[in-house]
Amino acid sequence: MEAIENGRASILTEDGLRLCVPDGGRQVGERVWVMVRPERIRLGRQRTGLRNAFEGRIRRATYLGGLTHFTVSLSGREVLVQQQNLGPVAFKPDEPVVMEWGEEDCVNLPEA
Repeated sequence: MEAIENGRASILTEDGLRLCVPDGGRQVGERVWVMVRPERIRLGRQRTGLRNAFEGRIRRATYLGGLTHFTVSLSGREVLVQQQNLGPVAFKPDEPVVMEWGEEDCVNLPEA
């Protein structure tokens, strides 16, 4: 954790992403794991103003009836995003996207 202010922590990941998460009672300098549930990540074509917003690229879209699982490439990692199907699949493989989630959607755990 780089900084903590008003219950929020700023975390710089090993691959250079800066995340804003609840501090979870942790201390500056403490190493943590950050988790975000796949259904809490929003995909779009432009940013909507959430503090955790990153540009990625769709690698796979897997239709599962009422849901679609998207595999998104982000800073050399693959991230699973789950969206409810409310119409045609919105994103195709190799398409750029913005991944966003709220700080309240994150959980941080101490690194073991």
